[in-house]
Amino acid sequence: MKKKNKSIPKFKSEEEERAFWAQNDSVGLIDWEHTDVGDPHWDFRMIRRWLGWDGLEELLFHYNANTGLKCRREYIEVLDKISLCNSRQIRSFTDPLFNEYIKVWPSIPHQKF
Repeated sequence: MKKKNKSIPKFKSEEEERAFWAQNDSVGLIDWEHTDVGDPHWDFRMIRRWLGWDGLEELLFHYNANTGLKCRREYIEVLDKISLCNSRQIRSFTDPLFNEYIKVWPSIPHQKF
């Protein structure tokens, strides 16, 4: 029978949380047996929405240089469009500006809508 993990306590402040982790580790608190590493392209897809395409280019350069991985903007563009189209379908979104953006995306990635 698998041993049940203890629960992570609730902290009243960031200072209290830092003090806890300075004295404890995650053994028995987090089930590391079922963890995995996902495709970073999905994370970059969301980060792009805050940084824009130019900021993403710079971030990808540094990420690839420091990790030895090869994340590609082209993959992120595809994932971003899939996500936008899915959001549009789920929400029955009919805003003409949004529909136009999806139609021309990413042929004009630097234009702000």
